[in-house]
Amino acid sequence: MIRKYGLYGIWVIAMLATFGSLYLNEMQSLPPCHLCWYQKICMYPLAIIVGLAAWRGNLGISVYLLPQTFVGFVLALLQIVVQSFSIREFFPIQICTPGPDCAKTIAFGIESITLPVLSAIAFFIINALLFAIHYTNKKELEL
Repeated sequence: MIRKYGLYGIWVIAMLATFGSLYLNEMQSLPPCHLCWYQKICMYPLAIIVGLAAWRGNLGISVYLLPQTFVGFVLALLQIVVQSFSIREFFPIQICTPGPDCAKTIAFGIESITLPVLSAIAFFIINALLFAIHYTNKKELEL
């Protein structure tokens, strides 16, 4: 099941994250901070690369995407820590731009959630699916 639909699941998550980010930036005029830009650099190419890999059935792509998605996940966690503990003054770069802050909560279902938390969740699910695809592909090749 994961071998057949895993890349499609990753592609859907990457497309939702990409279009959600573009909507917030362009339609809602929410300017991204530096860490948001770096996370976008890790997420946006996935929408194209994983879509093509899923279409062609290339399961071997998972090993090449894992470093990119892991860096995106670490950046999202760093942004959560920086915003949670208010340690922005210790970083050499400006974490969040003046004006609308990406620490602003968004009503998402029952609770409010911040953009870095949504990014971390997306990267975590993508990483988990990539590990599962890599593991099942490796087991299949051994047989």
